[in-house]
Amino acid sequence: MSDKFTPKSKRREKVTKYLDLQLNVLRILGLFKLADSKLSHPYRYLLQKIYIRFTFTFSAILLTSGYLCILLRASKDFIEVFKILVETIVITSLLCETLMLMGRNSQLLKLLDLINKFDVTSNRSLFNTARKLEALTLLMYGLLVGFSTLSKYVEPFLSINDKEYAHRQYVYGFKNPRNKLPMCLWIPKIDTSELKWFPLIYIIEMYSAILWNSLAITTALFYPFILLHFCTQYLILSRQLKSLGQTTLLLPPSRYLGYDHDRLKRNTEILQMKKCIVFHRRLVDFRLLFNSVMDKTIGIRIILILMATSFSAYPMTLISRFEHRDQALIVAEFILTLSFYYYNCLMSETLDWSNSLLRQSIYQNKWYNMCPEARRMLLMLMRQTQRPHHMKTLGGMVVLGNVNFMKTLKVIYTFIRFVNLTK
Repeated sequence: MSDKFTPKSKRREKVTKYLDLQLNVLRILGLFKLADSKLSHPYRYLLQKIYIRFTFTFSAILLTSGYLCILLRASKDFIEVFKILVETIVITSLLCETLMLMGRNSQLLKLLDLINKFDVTSNRSLFNTARKLEALTLLMYGLLVGFSTLSKYVEPFLSINDKEYAHRQYVYGFKNPRNKLPMCLWIPKIDTSELKWFPLIYIIEMYSAILWNSLAITTALFYPFILLHFCTQYLILSRQLKSLGQTTLLLPPSRYLGYDHDRLKRNTEILQMKKCIVFHRRLVDFRLLFNSVMDKTIGIRIILILMATSFSAYPMTLISRFEHRDQALIVAEFILTLSFYYYNCLMSETLDWSNSLLRQSIYQNKWYNMCPEARRMLLMLMRQTQRPHHMKTLGGMVVLGNVNFMKTLKVIYTFIRFVNLTK
């Protein structure tokens, strides 16, 4: 029966509700395309393909101009270089991730189909909690991104003191330093602070802000949301394993007179173990598919976000030299990049914790009440849960988690010390 003829109270809610929303936002903005739309709407697919090429070409031109501005203008001041690099590196990372996801389009659709088959009825409270965490994360991350963007795009209309005026004129060579664009762009033989160029380029940058902010809020949280629902399946399986060995069969004597009660108990325990093994096998297959889709994407993310976090940390050490509104922007960018890196590490740590919970559930159930066949099956399942389940990338060189995050903080501190010594 079609969903539109099914009563609303009986419809199964899609697990990928927010994931589908993220992909639809990217598709509307010309940053993503779905492989299954090629056959259903060929003309729309062709127009979308042209729009996507325009969007990525536009983004590549602006990012190239931004990197050239760093080399040819902002290089006179270390702090200006680092402030500009934070935004350009993050956007470069997200665009690379999106391109790689589009290259694995069919696998991604298969991954989303498997997510929609997750068990959400055995423990409805877990699913509701995951849904609330998704909404809360989107809200908090969106507020931080929105605050950072709003601070940058309001700045050209605010007054500046004489010290900042002279600093901008020295670094960028502007004729009108008050008209400093939110994003540093190098355009040959054009002074972007002049009144004949500033409004047009400002509108172009506003369009890029809409594209890139949507990209930051959607692509950045895409794979952590997948892992969030994946971890809930581990929790459901752990509860099923913990209840093993507690089966009590109440058989009416009049109906089951002469039936072997031990045999029925043995068959029930074996059936329960088979269900748990099949459940775990599906989780393992899902993890393998997830790794094949996201492995290289996560590797690029970790490298570039580590660079962006290091660059955003250095201005924090000299924050007293900035005005109050610049201080708020610097703090917001540092919190945004560091919390984003930690959120990825946290999801990897949660994944390993979910797997360890399976081991604990096996130890804590009443396995000694089970039949020998079920015990052997339980032992085989326990062996498969002994290995760590952290997210690994770059060929296993980087293992995301709390340990990796602490090492990252040491790397950032070393980077700051190195820059201070070389100035």
